[in-house]
Amino acid sequence: MLSLLFIASVCLPALVCALFLHRLLRAQRPPRRRRISTGRRLLRTGKLRSRRRTAGGEHRVAALAIGGSHEEYETRTPRRSAVEAAPAPNVASARREPSRDAEFRHALVVLMFDALECWERSGGTRITLAERSGIWHVTCDDGRLRVRSMERYLSLARLPKQPRWRDVVRSAHYVLSHAPLADDDRSRVLAAEEKVRTLARRRAFGGGERQP
Repeated sequence: MLSLLFIASVCLPALVCALFLHRLLRAQRPPRRRRISTGRRLLRTGKLRSRRRTAGGEHRVAALAIGGSHEEYETRTPRRSAVEAAPAPNVASARREPSRDAEFRHALVVLMFDALECWERSGGTRITLAERSGIWHVTCDDGRLRVRSMERYLSLARLPKQPRWRDVVRSAHYVLSHAPLADDDRSRVLAAEEKVRTLARRRAFGGGERQP
C-alpha cells in the first residue's frame, strides 16, 4: 500500500509537468494551415481550383459551381488516338497546284507568242500592236521604242509571278479582230485563248488565282 502511494506521489507530478511542457511547446509552434475539403471550398468561395501538370508547365483551371454542382476542367496533352484520328493532309492536291500553275503560265506565254507572231506576219510590229490596242505601255530607251511590259509575257523566265492574263487575252482578241489572218493562224490563236480561259477558270474555282 505504501509502495503504491509512493509511486503515485512521484509519477503524478512528472505527468503533470510533461503535459504542461507539451502544451507550452504546442502554443509556441506556428499555426498549421488547415486543409479545406472540396465541398467546404465550394461553399466558401464558390470556386474549385485544380492543378494539372502539362508539357508546358503547371496550369490552373477554374470551374464555377452553378446550382450546387461543378465541373472540373482538365488540361491534358492530346491523346495518341486523337492524333491518329486527325485527317492527313491532302498531299495529292498540294502536288497538283504547282503543276496546274505551271501549265497556266505556259499556256499564257504560248497565247501571247502566237498572237504577236500572227500580228507581225500580217505586217505589224509589237510597237504598233501596243499603240493601237492601248493595252501595253510603250517606253523609249536610248532613242529606241520598247514594250517591256509585253516582252515579259514572251518568256517563262521573265513572266511575272501574278501575270495580268486578261491583258494577254485582250491582245489576242485585238489581233483576231484587226489582222487579216489565215484560217490556220486564226484557229491556233483561238485554241490558245480557249486553253488560257479554261485554265484561268480552273484556278479561280480551285482558289489559286489572285486578281492582279
